[in-house]
Amino acid sequence: MHNEMHVVMRTLSKIKGYRNLFKQAFGDDEISPQRLTISIAIFEKTIVSRKSRFDDFLAGNKKALNNEEIRGLHLFRTKARCMNCHNGALFSDNQFHNNGFFYNATPGFDEGLYKVTHKEVDMGKFKTPSLRDVAKTGPYMHDGSKKDLAAIVEIYNKGGVGKNDELVKKIGLSKFEKKDLLAFLNAISAPPIEFKKPVIPE
Repeated sequence: MHNEMHVVMRTLSKIKGYRNLFKQAFGDDEISPQRLTISIAIFEKTIVSRKSRFDDFLAGNKKALNNEEIRGLHLFRTKARCMNCHNGALFSDNQFHNNGFFYNATPGFDEGLYKVTHKEVDMGKFKTPSLRDVAKTGPYMHDGSKKDLAAIVEIYNKGGVGKNDELVKKIGLSKFEKKDLLAFLNAISAPPIEFKKPVIPE
């Protein structure tokens, strides 16, 4: 929530609607860090993804992907180097990396993992996001500064970001290879499950 826990507790406790919801969930209206953590964790378990065509491909349906998408998969695994960080079932290594993007932020930029560890080496490191449903989950990057997936591919393709140019190495994909890679990214993106946005208590 981009805040200190004690401030969050104070803010939520002042909202009658939240006190009522906590009472329904836990038996009384106490709002504590532990209860907040449990509540968020239970909600996050409801956020699921449908199977994508790539999942069908992995399950043995060789016709689930077309030639363009298969070429994109090969690029994802090799020349484009996406798989170095985006691997496994969630297309994420669940590690923290600094790819230089945070330097492009406005004054007061998000310091990333450094905010938690206070280690200089962690300045600007952010957790590798999952690429599942990536074509449908913009805006992108840690600060939502990139709206277009093709633009991100272009940035990585050309190499160099902000003051940390050495952190993003040039890939050198051709126009057709970029098209194939984007096709694969669409193939790992399934239609979203209908989600009812909850009403925020007042």
